Amino acid sequence: MTDPHRGRHWLLVAFVVACALGSYAGHADMYFVKDDFNIVLLTDDEGAFSATEWWGQFIWPTERTWDDIWRPVPAITWAAEYLVFGADPLALHLGQLLLHALCCVALYWLVNRLTWFRDPLAGFFAACLFAVYPSHPEAVLWLTQRTVLMGLLFSFVAMILFDRWLHEGGRRYFVLAFLCVALGTLSREHALPLPAVFCVQALFYGPPRSFMSRVRQIVSVIVVYVAFVASYFGCRYLIWGRLTGPYSGYSTNQAYAEANQVWERFWNETIMSGVVPGNWHWFNEPVGWSALGTWYGLVTWVLAGFAAVALVRLALSLSKPRGSLGFVAVALTFTVVSWLPVHEVFWVNRYLLNSRSWYHLIAFLVALMAVGLVNPWRADRGGALRVALPVSLLLIYGAMLQVNLRSWSGGDAQVRGLQSALVDASTASGPDAMHVVLHSPQEYYGCTTVSAYLPTMMGPPFVQPRVPCFPLLSEDRASWARSLFDPTLPVRRWANQGRPLRFHVATGGPTALRPVFGAKEGPQGDRPPIPVFPADGEVVAVGAGGSTLLPRGGSGWRPDGRAAVLQVDGLLSPATEGGGVPVTVCDDLAVVFDAHRSAERFVVHLLAPPDKHFQFPVAAGSGATVLSSDEASGRRRLAVALSGLTFQGVPLWPPLPGSFPGYLPVMWRVEALEASGRASGLSPSTNLLVIEGRRSAP
Repeated sequence: MTDPHRGRHWLLVAFVVACALGSYAGHADMYFVKDDFNIVLLTDDEGAFSATEWWGQFIWPTERTWDDIWRPVPAITWAAEYLVFGADPLALHLGQLLLHALCCVALYWLVNRLTWFRDPLAGFFAACLFAVYPSHPEAVLWLTQRTVLMGLLFSFVAMILFDRWLHEGGRRYFVLAFLCVALGTLSREHALPLPAVFCVQALFYGPPRSFMSRVRQIVSVIVVYVAFVASYFGCRYLIWGRLTGPYSGYSTNQAYAEANQVWERFWNETIMSGVVPGNWHWFNEPVGWSALGTWYGLVTWVLAGFAAVALVRLALSLSKPRGSLGFVAVALTFTVVSWLPVHEVFWVNRYLLNSRSWYHLIAFLVALMAVGLVNPWRADRGGALRVALPVSLLLIYGAMLQVNLRSWSGGDAQVRGLQSALVDASTASGPDAMHVVLHSPQEYYGCTTVSAYLPTMMGPPFVQPRVPCFPLLSEDRASWARSLFDPTLPVRRWANQGRPLRFHVATGGPTALRPVFGAKEGPQGDRPPIPVFPADGEVVAVGAGGSTLLPRGGSGWRPDGRAAVLQVDGLLSPATEGGGVPVTVCDDLAVVFDAHRSAERFVVHLLAPPDKHFQFPVAAGSGATVLSSDEASGRRRLAVALSGLTFQGVPLWPPLPGSFPGYLPVMWRVEALEASGRASGLSPSTNLLVIEGRRSAP
């Protein structure tokens, strides 16, 4: 193939590289997120690189029992960078940006080859638009998704080498092309069906030759590809004893698809996130002029206009000699076959969460748009429009990318803020305390953040010394009670060893930790402020179906004895059976208090720090049930059932589904009243932490 522009590409390539690097330069020092923290799999317990651990991950992650993704090539680059730079997020992100720039440069050369070097601007704008495409942050900034970058880079290089084989012959280009297919597949499975694109290239590209010559080339591709697939799956079978297996904690891809509604959200979320790549949180804001609706709607119409122009120009060039037909066929084939390996697990939500696969799938669709706007097949090259249209689109994409990157700035602040807050909490409470974090953050408007990796994030090589901690995730509220009370899990094991627990709620804007216990109650008359929740661990955890775990100690209501099973009937009269962790199944929940037998009227105060305070008047025999009476002391024990208290006409118990946002920290105290209505006494403050409140089964 003759390149009339040989020697004049360097300036365009330099601009492509600058565009790719400059778009993300402000986020190069972003911190680790989510499974980036799995870099500890390459280290020993102290955070030093371990060749033994790395070898275990070289066929990564064979040590996992639930996930047989085989992507060893990126593990080599992670190990190399860790050896040189350690756990330096800046160095690792610079590696990501370099790979992104190389993908853009490879796309520049590939598009120009596939358009016969008619106009270098076709490849130039394809590469630039791809460099700033707004849905790319997850692939570029999430270090674990280096697999996507490397998979696409090897795919582009393979296609360039195969095109050279078609035009120049020589076995080495053919062999190198398939070597890149192998490296791409071992980086990300998108590259596995790439030889299907080779067949389309053989059909439309290369020097003039007979149809049978093209068929023979296609047959050669198929034969080698069959041998490659047999070898690939043979290796997988040797490693796992199966060809395919579980995915992301689910037994099959199909189970994952059902759980994540892959097909239900396919058109309105997944596809729309690719063609209109605006983060819904930032773009669903009204435009200044109300007639224009939201920014998302406005962008949709503008991008549709550009796409219409590009498609019309491509359509008009289909029948021209060496026209757009071959390029369109390659682009569509590449997109479809790259989607096939992930079709059951690929979904994206409106905040562009899970959009990393779009990096591979969108590449040639963006190239189609650029080539259509430049229109290299037109004799007059389209005049100024061939530059004005793609430049305008480039500016729009660039602006959208910077808006989408706000999520990654917020995600970075969320991770760093939580890490810093836990270090401060550990310093204040001592190294022997475990910190339980309720609502441990999982994402920031599409940017995945900490999730279940909190304990990993708070240990070497990220934090020295390790801060013991345990996350309670919002999406997994049903398991909170078990996480807190199961003696085989870290929190209860820690407490049973006599070591302290500290409970926090992760808060946003900026990310910080708010203590669940230990907040101060204001002064009452001459009494100074006291802690609202005197001790960590005074927890009542109410699980799905009404399963309730009661505390072993503290001033909370609990069965007598060290540990017992408590059945509570409608009158709240306890019946105990020995053994086991304290558990109850109940249709009601009550506050229990002691008062002088002369007191008949009370006010129940329920407080949810920092500023919610509700008052409920009750009386003995009317709202307050007498549980027991002690004649010697002149005192009696009473209980006020929450089912008998209403707020705005709604009973407090049983709580309606969704009535508690995962947990409800409540401080309560009871005030005794004289006949005149004057306060005559106030009970000690007691806390109640209700977790995942739900109506129990009948």
